[in-house]
Amino acid sequence: MRKVNFPYAYKLAISMIVLIVTGMLALAALIIRDQNQLLEKQMYSYADILIRQLATSATESYLTSDTLDLDVLVKNLSRHTEIQGITFYSNEKQPISSKGTLPAINRFPDKL
Repeated sequence: MRKVNFPYAYKLAISMIVLIVTGMLALAALIIRDQNQLLEKQMYSYADILIRQLATSATESYLTSDTLDLDVLVKNLSRHTEIQGITFYSNEKQPISSKGTLPAINRFPDKL
């Protein structure tokens, strides 16, 4: 059997290509991870803002037991495709007004 000898320039070029590709893959992994973290942070921030505005809008209707206003608020909010389901609950954890897809099991904290 004859042994094949590659020129030194080819060996150097291959090692540089491997080094560059490895570095680019590591950098791509870091960028993807950071982008995922940023998108998750923005998603939670958007949800928090939306929930706070909704709570402010529904406070008076909830305290006066005005279900018509709550129904209108639920209907208007459920028009957005990003919102899959919305429900207002009473202090007894019973639904007052709802629309859309809701979780099968509702987990409520013992104390707020």
